[in-house]
Amino acid sequence: GATGLHLAAKGGQEEAALALLQAKADLRLPNHTGLGAVHLAAQEGKAGVLRLILDTNLVPVDFPSPKKQRSALVWAAAGGHLPHLPRAVLALPRPRARRPAS
Repeated sequence: GATGLHLAAKGGQEEAALALLQAKADLRLPNHTGLGAVHLAAQEGKAGVLRLILDTNLVPVDFPSPKKQRSALVWAAAGGHLPHLPRAVLALPRPRARRPAS
């Protein structure tokens, strides 16, 4: 099934998402397909809801979906919405490349 937060995230319903977040909705709870609200908002390109979720600081944008092990950024790219996300969402620290041992 899907929670109210899943539906609000997928549908871009910012007011509903805010009310549910203020009521302490569980952000880590996956829906029936294994995606959380952060992944659904990213997949559907709902930047306003995604920003609300990320502003809680309870789940990072690179939080993997429980079943599929893909981050919200991967879901946004898969949905073709990566260019529409705010720069702040996309500004993640990049891992440093390891130098080969000599």
